[in-house]
Amino acid sequence: MPAFDALDLADMHAMVDEAMDKTADVYRSTSVSDGLGSYIHTPTIIVAAAPCRVYTSDHLPEATTVAGQTRDGIPWSIVFTPGTDVQQGDKIVVDTHEYLVMGVRSDRSYDMELIATCIRAS
Repeated sequence: MPAFDALDLADMHAMVDEAMDKTADVYRSTSVSDGLGSYIHTPTIIVAAAPCRVYTSDHLPEATTVAGQTRDGIPWSIVFTPGTDVQQGDKIVVDTHEYLVMGVRSDRSYDMELIATCIRAS
């Protein structure tokens, strides 16, 4: 017997949705040949106005290694609803702040949220 029934899970999803107090645009770099043997890298919007919540990950050290990359700076967590298309290397813009995605994780048990661990770029 599962720990939570469908009604419990629906209530938990509603609580998570209520906590999303911001929206974010997610950008991914795409490469297009310039016809001269080089490429032009252009940020392309992947997700517009995705509901999210932003908070500092002050429990992590300022020099953070995520997915094999070490970056200096205070790590931030941006929480999205499950299924939001966010990948390592993406740029997330919330209000006027830009964040670089260092890694993405989710709760595999009940798929309640998707968390992007980021470093603030601006």
